[in-house]
Amino acid sequence: KTMKKINFKISIWVFLLALMLTAGPVIGAALVSANRIMNDEIKVFNNLEKKGNVDGPQFVQDEIIVKYKNDDKPFRILKVPYGQAKEKVKEYKGKKEVEFAELNYIAEAYVFPNDEYYQHQWNFDAINMESAWQSSTGSGTIVAVIDTGIAYEDYGAYEQAPDLVNTCFVQGYDFINGDTHANDDNAHGTHVAGTIAQSTDNVEGVAGIAFDACLMPVKVLNSRGSGTYAQIADGIYYAANNHADVINMSLGGVYASDILEDAVIYAYNKGVVIVAAAGNENVAQVGYPAAYDNVIAVGASDYDNNRAPYSCYGPDLDIVAPGGNTNVDLNGDGYSDGILQNTFKSRKPTDFSYYFYQGTSMASPHVAGVAALILSLDPTLSSDSVFAILTTSSSDLGDEGWDVNHSYGLLDAQAALEMVNPPVLVDVTYYKDFDNDGYGDINDSISTTTQPDGYVLDNADCDDTDANINPGEDEICDGIDNDCDLSVDEDYLSDVYGLGICAVDSYCSEGVVYIPELGIAQEEVCDFVDNDCDGQIDEGFDIDGDGITVCAGDCDDNNVSVYLGAEEVCDDNIDNNCDGEVDEGCGSLPAPVCGDKICEIEAGEDWNNCPRDCKIRDFR
Repeated sequence: KTMKKINFKISIWVFLLALMLTAGPVIGAALVSANRIMNDEIKVFNNLEKKGNVDGPQFVQDEIIVKYKNDDKPFRILKVPYGQAKEKVKEYKGKKEVEFAELNYIAEAYVFPNDEYYQHQWNFDAINMESAWQSSTGSGTIVAVIDTGIAYEDYGAYEQAPDLVNTCFVQGYDFINGDTHANDDNAHGTHVAGTIAQSTDNVEGVAGIAFDACLMPVKVLNSRGSGTYAQIADGIYYAANNHADVINMSLGGVYASDILEDAVIYAYNKGVVIVAAAGNENVAQVGYPAAYDNVIAVGASDYDNNRAPYSCYGPDLDIVAPGGNTNVDLNGDGYSDGILQNTFKSRKPTDFSYYFYQGTSMASPHVAGVAALILSLDPTLSSDSVFAILTTSSSDLGDEGWDVNHSYGLLDAQAALEMVNPPVLVDVTYYKDFDNDGYGDINDSISTTTQPDGYVLDNADCDDTDANINPGEDEICDGIDNDCDLSVDEDYLSDVYGLGICAVDSYCSEGVVYIPELGIAQEEVCDFVDNDCDGQIDEGFDIDGDGITVCAGDCDDNNVSVYLGAEEVCDDNIDNNCDGEVDEGCGSLPAPVCGDKICEIEAGEDWNNCPRDCKIRDFR
């Protein structure tokens, strides 16, 4: 960074950057009265190993879980050679004495705050906070908030902010009033402090970035939001001498000065990470103290990750973070896209609510909070190392590489923490998924630490040419080794139709009546084929519904009215008794038989001429 030193003999007033712009609307009674409570959520990663969408092992590499049949134990954990867990699971699944075998998957607590208005903190999603919280929550670090003070205690006319009741505080100092009670009488400092370490996962309000860190309230700005460079320098010296790990200054002026720079150098030499807002004048000049070499200068981005319209930029800018824009609602949540935190109505330190603010003052505490997360993981890191981690891990915006509007890019909390505590990468076997059905080809694999495009972890696909015909599990009669046991269509017997006869239809003889999609045969029909594979042919076939099947003696099953059941009669060429002869004994001119009388009916005669006890049949 470059700067011009000006040695001032008089006090220079410093004005709060964020308050130069209009603060966003308050989340008021309408939301508060809803009193909606979200439950804690635990996400189990037992499905991610299959899909391969996380790096590193998601199951124990040298163990498998096995349940034996008729075993008195619910399951057993078996040690296997490292890296062979998947192969051993497949091996044990094929054993007759095993009920099931599976990988010993790893579950992790997935941090998802239950704070009431967390869904309105779009800014945390923008910097990947939920993933970062899996690695660090800031414990063991101290962040000094050099500002208008913080609503951190009940003291005199002051009250503690409701959403700071679980936040850790260490002794601070009020350089405006000259006492140890650095209470906020402006509202700005409390809002800034909330972004760093608001009480989180407490069912109330909103969340903070390093919510297990301790805050040091250092008041250097009065109720109007202004203070002298001398007061700010005093605040910096106090924080550095009282074990602050990080200093956040959401304030600034347009002039450089020796007194301010000397204080910054002093804190830097004591290993403190110093973060400051770039300024809200929308000019190509970063304000002071942000412009000094030993300070991380933070510009503001909006919901779309563009430079906020008010944010200062230029060669001294180091990184950007969400600062919000209270003039738009791009995320459609019904509120302006500002940064939401708990504070009080201006200059009324007991009238608390949740307000959307905008400004580089809101962006700076994002960086300070992530710096605390980094130092919580590794307290030995120098301020230069923290600077390098923050800028190197940032997401590139605008022109490729460093540019005047976005510097190194947008703060990325997850990427920053992974540089401190990188995930353990091991070679994993991936399988080529030709048909994109989520299963890879058992014959085409590669071992690498990262998942190549077109490859998956699951290798259960023995035929990877058509996603529609391979479910990857159940063996069916389709000429494909679906269960990958190196056997196609177990107990398969070819038939004349080429459909295949598997074990389930071993009695069947005609493939034309087999239904391979169901794995069973058709309903039994009168076709001399054992369709239902019960060992019987054509049982129960009854077309006319007279209760007698054609297979059981119904020689003409087309018309129930012409079936007599057994006795052969002269009935117009029907084989009633199923002996292979039609109308035997009726002579060449069939006639009705009425006892021992023969009722001869000539053509055209009336049937009433026959006695009533005759069985009349029309033989004309």
